[in-house]
Amino acid sequence: MVHFFVTDVIGHLSLDNVDKLTKCYQTMDHKIGTMTRRIEDSVILIVSDHGMQNGLHTRKGFYSINKPLYLHSPKITDFYEIIRQILFHKGAFSESGEADRRLKVLQHLKELGYF
Repeated sequence: MVHFFVTDVIGHLSLDNVDKLTKCYQTMDHKIGTMTRRIEDSVILIVSDHGMQNGLHTRKGFYSINKPLYLHSPKITDFYEIIRQILFHKGAFSESGEADRRLKVLQHLKELGYF
């Protein structure tokens, strides 16, 4: 899991600077592309915490994932269960004593405010 805060900061500070916003998103697109080429057979989920309109937060966010989820207008909180299912049911961890590690990952995400 990686948290890129720069897009949020640039979005707020450079609201009227389309060139700066475009450059920021192109840079992030390149970085994410590099990451996805280096890790195989992984779930790549990109989620925004909010949308923007006229400099204000909106409830409309964005998500992109490399596996089909068939979601219609999900809320950011809907991804908790999706991530939990991936960690517990998709073989992300072996069954030999890894339950504690899974719980620690989920607890850490919760402490960071993701859930």
